[in-house]
Amino acid sequence: MKLSQFEKVALLFIADQEDGVYTKDFARYMWPHSRAWTRVYNVGPEGAASGVGIMSCAGGHLARLCLKGLLVRSLQDRYGERRRTPKFYVSQKGEQALLMLSRSYLKEE
Repeated sequence: MKLSQFEKVALLFIADQEDGVYTKDFARYMWPHSRAWTRVYNVGPEGAASGVGIMSCAGGHLARLCLKGLLVRSLQDRYGERRRTPKFYVSQKGEQALLMLSRSYLKEE
């Protein structure tokens, strides 16, 4: 499977996190200095919130990786309790892609 540079970095970051990744954590890692964190959006009757757009962008990237089968999305925490925001984990196919990636880097050296 051919992975883009972005997909490689995303998989490595999520694999490094033992307990999965929320979209906000992923967005903070991938775009820490983006101006989108300070942009203010209206979010309905609750008022306004900053940084909502970049988290939506991160969710889109994570959803694409789920569609490729590289990530798994879960709405349950490790205790079986249901939560409102999904957490993303590396799937078996994603682990195989990381293994192939590490083998290709070893061959280059």
